Parts: sequence; C-alpha cells; structure tokens
Amino acid sequence: MSNSADEYADEGEEVEMEEETRRQKKKRRSTTASGVGETSSSKTPMKSGRKKDIVWKYVTKLEGHKNRVKCKLCKKEFSGGAARINVHLGRREGKDIARCTK
Repeated sequence: MSNSADEYADEGEEVEMEEETRRQKKKRRSTTASGVGETSSSKTPMKSGRKKDIVWKYVTKLEGHKNRVKCKLCKKEFSGGAARINVHLGRREGKDIARCTK
C-alpha cells in the first residue's frame, strides 16, 4: 500500500470513531431526556453522588442559616456539616466542638 492509501485507512478509522462517539452521546441524551436520572430501558431512578451520611438523622437544619444545625438528642446548636456532627456525636475524634451529652 502507498502512503496515500494508509492515510485514507487512518481517516476511515477516525470517522468510525467519531460516529461511535456521536452514537454514545446521543444514547446518553436519550436516557436523560426521559427523566432526570432514569434510563430508557428500566425506567427506574438512578442515584448519583455520595450517599447521605447517617448522622443527618440526629440533627435538624435550622431555617435561615446555611450551615447551622441542632442536635435532636441534647438540643445543642452548632455550625458545620457531617464531619462536625460526627465529632459532636462521638463517632470521630476532633476538637473545637462539644460532645453530645446524651
């Protein structure tokens, strides 16, 4: 084969790869078009992201405050997310937060 034939073969492979990429993108769009997080074949919702930490059962988010929570056990209010709640409940070592008394 000559150089031009090799180049033509390479271009053909590139075109096939581009078409496959387009098909994959189209398939992704069709699965999300039916509903957020649903697949077209099973119609069951898909969860995305991390699992919700179990510690959120033990606190209530306070209205009007972005990161402020109240412990359901000892009624103490403090700021922070799951990591600080874990420290408060005694599930992790940490500092600068009071431990739950209950």
